[in-house]
Amino acid sequence: MTGGTDTGGDGGTVLIVGADPRDVRAVSCGLAREDISLDIAANVRTAIDRLTLASESAAPLPDLVALDLTTEPSKGLTVLDAIKSSPRLHALPTIALVDPTAPADGEQNLVRDAYRCGVNGHLPRPDDVEAYADEIRRLAAFWFGRVVLPPESLYTDSPSV
Repeated sequence: MTGGTDTGGDGGTVLIVGADPRDVRAVSCGLAREDISLDIAANVRTAIDRLTLASESAAPLPDLVALDLTTEPSKGLTVLDAIKSSPRLHALPTIALVDPTAPADGEQNLVRDAYRCGVNGHLPRPDDVEAYADEIRRLAAFWFGRVVLPPESLYTDSPSV
């Protein structure tokens, strides 16, 4: 599954960046419950290349980017910075997945850094895989069922609608 796409439903697409296989499975299960597709970028280079290509072509952008900041936070922040500094991608919604078992000051600094870089929200990862899948399901239900996203024209150089 690493670096691929889960061809799930048509309710939207989430790009997850930098997650380990256990987390990818939990996220995939949670999104599948809400008919949301999962696109996987195993590393920073893959994520940036994929987003750059989509922003410069007719390829669809994901509806939401989930950055796993648990294993290599600086790399996740690199992707976040690339998204938010791009004129074509800056409006792309992003969330950070963080490890609540990290030392409190470390997690707080990481979350603060993510918000400084423009993340739209963060989700602490539960230890239990089933609980994690359920958290992701609730996030997807909220994000794709309740949130009104900006017009697509915000992702391009074209004038606003």
